[in-house]
Amino acid sequence: MSYIQKKLVSNPQDITKMYRITKWVLFNELILLGIALAIFIAGFIGPLRWPRAWSPFGLMSIIGGILAIIMLIALIVELIRRSSIEIAVTTTRLIGKKGVLRIEVLDRQLGHIDFLKVRMSIIGRIFGFGQVTIGSNNKEYVYKMVSKPLDLQRTVNAQLDQSLKTGSGAAKKTTAADSDE
Repeated sequence: MSYIQKKLVSNPQDITKMYRITKWVLFNELILLGIALAIFIAGFIGPLRWPRAWSPFGLMSIIGGILAIIMLIALIVELIRRSSIEIAVTTTRLIGKKGVLRIEVLDRQLGHIDFLKVRMSIIGRIFGFGQVTIGSNNKEYVYKMVSKPLDLQRTVNAQLDQSLKTGSGAAKKTTAADSDE
């Protein structure tokens, strides 16, 4: 159960959709960890193939091991960061949370959101992630590498349309002009 479901929403059935950071944030760390492990293993295999030749394989395994430890720590930090960011759209509110030790929470009625801007790079379009900026009360909340940001914008617009039809508040629809597509 997520932080938003436990602490911020009184009825978890009100949540329309939940959004998290994409898994692609781990890509760089995994690639570099693989390279470091390859250097580490090559440092051990090298002396077995060429036992009499002078070679820096011992140094290679030490450097590869240190790099592997550093990249493993970076991977763990990125996993914690990924799990600490979430966005939820309920029937009446948009809720966002980021942080582990110092938590920043966005909790706004859908009608009080000034804008919702989506930015996607070419890589983001291919793999389905982007930056979401939510403006409310002269403050901007930025969530980077959000998975399916256009779906988030469609969900917010659908909830705003539904609240306009039911007359449950002065809602303002975010338009395509608000997004950088």
